[in-house]
Amino acid sequence: MKIKLFSFFILLLFAASSCKDTPEQPTLEFTLQDEIELGYQIDEYITSQGRVLDPNQFVQTYSYVNAVLAKILGENGYSQSGNYNWTIRIIEDDDSIIGFSSVGGYIYLTTATLRYLNNEAEFAALLAFHTVLIDEMHSIEKVKANHNDNQLLDLALGSSQDGLEDVYETITETSFGQSIVSNSDLKAFSAICYNYKADQYFDFLNRSSAEAITPEWLLLHPSSSTRISTLDSQISNSQCSEDLFTNQYADFVSTLP
Repeated sequence: MKIKLFSFFILLLFAASSCKDTPEQPTLEFTLQDEIELGYQIDEYITSQGRVLDPNQFVQTYSYVNAVLAKILGENGYSQSGNYNWTIRIIEDDDSIIGFSSVGGYIYLTTATLRYLNNEAEFAALLAFHTVLIDEMHSIEKVKANHNDNQLLDLALGSSQDGLEDVYETITETSFGQSIVSNSDLKAFSAICYNYKADQYFDFLNRSSAEAITPEWLLLHPSSSTRISTLDSQISNSQCSEDLFTNQYADFVSTLP
């Protein structure tokens, strides 16, 4: 009987020791390259839905938006611009005025959004805002705040697709905070000031706020009236270009399906 009790006691000690020695799964560092890979996986998910305009079929369309993007990124103030493979995707959707920035340098705009804008200066303002969100790491920080780093790494490596739709919903449905949006507005304004009549940023937000149908992207951000008041002092004290490029933008819109 004593031998049996002694054996049972030894087994308990061994089991306790085994549990204590089992290490927890470490949280791995999520790097900039991982963000770029995650952005690629999300882009694959979005393009697989079949509504993204094919760059090979809409060469003139994408050539225009990429030229505007390059003009914006050429300005000072971007710390990560050379690290991303910046990509604009145009989603064929004439009903939803939506624009959003994903992670890793990807920006998505619907055809309804592009038709809503009046000129290239307004387009540049919207584009600059999204580039700032990515460059300042706000887009990836929003995703990391809502998802485990190990899960994001699995998605980035392509070893798992579980949770990819949830990450997509975080990107498109979770709002940024007031301070992030205000600071991004100011930096976006500075990014377009040299090449464009930058008070179009002000006019664009003012028009969006005044119209009965609010563009859906504004639902993710603080009210336009708050954003306008933040920009007002900088606009009044700035000396920006007077260029709108209205005709060039109209020609671009005519290339949309």
